[in-house]
Amino acid sequence: MASTHRPRASRLKFASLPLAAAYMPAAVAIAFAACGDEFTARPPDASTSSSTGGGSGGSGGSGGGCPGGGMLCGDACVDPMTDAQHCGACDVDCPTFGGEPTCQDGVCQSPACEENRGDCDKDPENACEVDLLTSTAHCGSCDKPCGGQCVRGACVAPTHIAAGTDYTCAVLSDGSVWCWGRNTWGNLGDGTLQQDRPLPRPVMGLSGAARVAASISSGRAHTCAVLADGAVACWGAGNSGQLGDGEATNSPSPVRAKELAGATQVAVGGTHTCAVTASHELYCWGEGSSGQLGYGDEVDRIEPTVMLDGVDSVSAGLSHTCAGMIERMGERTMNCWGHNESGQLGLGNFNQQNTPQPVPGLTSVAITAAGALHTCAAPARGVASCWGKGEQFRLGTGVVNPEANPRKIPDLVDVTRISLGARHSGAVLAGGEVLLWGDNAKGQLGNGTQDPVLLPESIGLTDVIELALGDDHSCALKRTGEMLCWGDNRNGELGDGTVEPRLVPTRVAWPAQP
Repeated sequence: MASTHRPRASRLKFASLPLAAAYMPAAVAIAFAACGDEFTARPPDASTSSSTGGGSGGSGGSGGGCPGGGMLCGDACVDPMTDAQHCGACDVDCPTFGGEPTCQDGVCQSPACEENRGDCDKDPENACEVDLLTSTAHCGSCDKPCGGQCVRGACVAPTHIAAGTDYTCAVLSDGSVWCWGRNTWGNLGDGTLQQDRPLPRPVMGLSGAARVAASISSGRAHTCAVLADGAVACWGAGNSGQLGDGEATNSPSPVRAKELAGATQVAVGGTHTCAVTASHELYCWGEGSSGQLGYGDEVDRIEPTVMLDGVDSVSAGLSHTCAGMIERMGERTMNCWGHNESGQLGLGNFNQQNTPQPVPGLTSVAITAAGALHTCAAPARGVASCWGKGEQFRLGTGVVNPEANPRKIPDLVDVTRISLGARHSGAVLAGGEVLLWGDNAKGQLGNGTQDPVLLPESIGLTDVIELALGDDHSCALKRTGEMLCWGDNRNGELGDGTVEPRLVPTRVAWPAQP
C-alpha cells in the first residue's frame, strides 16, 4: 500500500549514485530534477507512488522518497553502502575502537587507526585494539613480534645471557642489563640486598658510555660485564676482591674494575674473575686460594693484574680457569690452572696447578667452557671433548667416572656454544639445536621429566644462539630475541614472575616499559 506521508522537499548530496537504477522506484525517479551532482527531491503524489515504497518515519528501508538508492532511516535519507551509522541497514552502527569507523559496500570495515594503534586481528568489533608502542606481540607494527620489551615502538630484546648459581642476567639491545633471582649479596645490581626478584629488574647505572657491549658472565654471587668503552663493571659479592675495584666488599650496584681497559670478554668463576683484552692479555683477580688466578701463588688479588698473553678466550669454573690461546704455528691450544681434585684441568692427574698448563692433545680449540668441577672444549668443526668430575653424567660419556684427560663426546659435533652448570651440561649445534645432559633433579634439562640424561639429548629447542646454565636452572636465547628458562625457580631465577619450577622451557616475562 502506498505511503500517505508526503515528506518536505530536501536537497541531498551524494558522491556517486551507482545503484540508482536498481533501488529507485519509477515514480520517484520521475520526480527528480538534476543539476550536476545535486538532486532536488520532490515527493511523488499518491497516484504515482510505488506500492512497495518504504514506510514513514522511524527506522525504515530502501525507497521511501530517498534518491539514488538511498535508505530512509528515521526522517533522514542515508546511503547504506557507505554510512557508518547505518551500514547495510538502519541503525547498524560501525564500531569506533580507537579510530574513525568506515562502511564499504554495506559492510563495516576496521577503522583507520589513530597513531600508534593497530588493528592486528582485523576484527572490526575490537578494531585498533593494540598499543603498538608497548605490545611485545606487535611492536611498532602488527607484523613485528618482540622477544624482549617494546619501548616506544622499538623492540629492545636480549643479545647476551648469563646464569649464576641461582640468578640470571641478560644484556638487552640498548646496552642495558637486567637481572632476576636471588639477591642476597646484591648480585642483581639494582642497588638492593636480600630481596629476591622473580621478574627482570634493570641493573643500575649501565647506560650511555657505561652500556654493556658484548660480554657478560655470572658466577656464584657476582656478575661482571664488558662495557662499550672497554672497561669491566662488576657487582654483587666482593668479599675476596672479585669485583676488582680495590676493595673486598659487596656492592649492590656496578663498580669498575681498576686499571683495566680494552676488554673484549669476561669470565666469572665462584669467587674470581678473569678478562681478555683486545691485545690478547689475560687479567685475573679475586680469590686465589686454589691457584685459580694463575700467578703461581695462592694469594687473593683485589685488582686486575695481567698474568698471561696470547689469549683468545677465557672460561672460569668454581675454582679453576681455562684459556683458549691464539693460533701459533697452525695450532690453537688450551691452558688450564687452579683446583684439580676431579681432574677438571685435563692434565692426566688430580694435582692443583698454580700456573697455566697446556692441556695435552688439544690443538684446534675454538670454544672453551668451565663448569663447577668439569670442563669442555670444541674445535670450530669436529667433535668436542669433556673432562673432570663425572657424577650425575655431566660429562656426556654415559658413565659417572671422572676423566682426567679430554674425552671425545661423539654426539657433540660442530657445536657453536657450550655451557656448563654445576652438575649438568649443554651445547648448541651449528643449526641452533640445543643438546642437554647430566643431572635433572630440578628439571634443568627441560625435557619435561626429572630423570638424569646420560648422553647429549635434544630438547626440541631450535634457532638458539646462546645457552646459559646455572646450578639447577638453564636459559636459552633464540635468534628472534626470545629468552626461555627452565628448572629450579625457588629464588625466581627463571624470570617468569613465579617461584614455581618449570620442567620445560618457559618464556621470561619482561615487564613493560613506558
